[in-house]
Parts: sequence; C-alpha cells; structure tokens
Amino acid sequence: MPFPPRKPILFISYSRADEPELPGESEVRWLSFVVGHLRPADKHGAVEIWLDRLMEGGADWEREIEHKLRACDVFILLVSSHSMASSYVVDKEVAIIRERQGNGEDVHFYPLLLTPTTKIALDAVRDKNLRPRDAKPFSGVSLHERYEKMTAAADEIAEIAVQAAAENIVDAVIAKPFQSFAGETLGFIGVEARTGAADGPQSRLQFRNAEPDGAWMLGMQNQHLGYPLRLNRRVILAAIRLVRAH
Repeated sequence: MPFPPRKPILFISYSRADEPELPGESEVRWLSFVVGHLRPADKHGAVEIWLDRLMEGGADWEREIEHKLRACDVFILLVSSHSMASSYVVDKEVAIIRERQGNGEDVHFYPLLLTPTTKIALDAVRDKNLRPRDAKPFSGVSLHERYEKMTAAADEIAEIAVQAAAENIVDAVIAKPFQSFAGETLGFIGVEARTGAADGPQSRLQFRNAEPDGAWMLGMQNQHLGYPLRLNRRVILAAIRLVRAH
C-alpha cells in the first residue's frame, strides 16, 4: 500500500534573546523575520516549519524537541552571540545534528548569521557555509538588502527541502519471502521500495536478508533509462527498518 509523501521538516534553532517580546527601537525580532520568509513554502505545502513555540501546553518539551531534531530534513540555525553562547543550542541541538551527519543521515545544516558574532563562535559553524554569503550578517545591511538576502536564503532552503523530499519518498513497500531460481521459498524477509518524486522517474530498490548471519544484500534497478540513480543512506535504512518490523 503506498505511503503518503511526507513534507520535509524545517527545524529552526534560535535564542529567545533574538526574539524580544517588546523590541526596542534598534532591536529586531529575528525569529519572526526568518519565519516570515519561510512561511509561504509552508503555506503552499512544500515544507513543514517546526520550532519550540509550536508545542502544545503540557508537552514533554525536551523529548519533543529531540524527536524533531532527529526527524528534520533541514536544520536552520539562527546564528548570533546569544545562540552561540547557549548550552542548549550548541551542546544539544547542534550536537544532535552533527551526530546525525556523522552517521551518514541526510540532514542539511543551514546557518543564518543574524548579527556580528565573535570569531571563536563562528568557527563552530563556519564549515557549514554561512548565509548571507561572505559571513556578512543581516543586521549589517540596509533593510531592502536584508529582505533580498533573506528571500534568496528562503528560496534556497525550499529547494533543498524539496530535493530532500524527492529523494526520500518510500512510497511502496512489499514484505515477502524470496525464492531461489529453483522456486523453493528461502524463508527470508525482503522488501521492495521505490524512491523518487511521486510524479517523476523512480528507482526500485530490492532488499533481501539472504545470508544466515543476517547480512543484507541490496539490488538496485533504475526504471528509466538515462536517469541517474540517486539513493541515500536514509532511504536504505528506512526500508531495512520496515523489513525488520515485519
């Protein structure tokens, strides 16, 4: 039975100090600024924006945050002297994303530089290609240029998210025993899954637990000649988890 496509999740990490409730004349509500530019993609169903302010009252906030950190497709870090001094942001949220990337998971780390931040703090995220380009913070440009740069960043984030979704749809899963060439049932569970855009070329993956020691064999077949086979670790792991569940 086909699985419905899952909207890519954008997790926004920020410091509350960068979203003052009653901003002074020179202060900016940076979270609102960023979310406002990402909201159209959410409105049109391309992405799902998640931040801690969306949690319901009484929710286990730490557990919910970690769940979303481990499920998100794009991690957007609002970089400032406040966020980079936050133990929760740096030691919890950023650490989980780097752990996922270290494990080969397909999560994109997207830092946005809000305000001037010390070199030692920026060094912690400089490997992730800061936006705006050349590490020039949003606060250091005119209002018009600020909106232009954030619009460009929002477009890029949406493209990254949509591409992630296109590569990670697992929309057909069949659990079945495999047979040998002679026709006898081997008794091992296998899974077939497809990955790719729902309305575009797709690739078929066939997994089988074909060895007594539990080693997994993977066969891949492209359904469309000339279309590059684009698979990633997350699709494979998702299919294997589904096999094990059966």
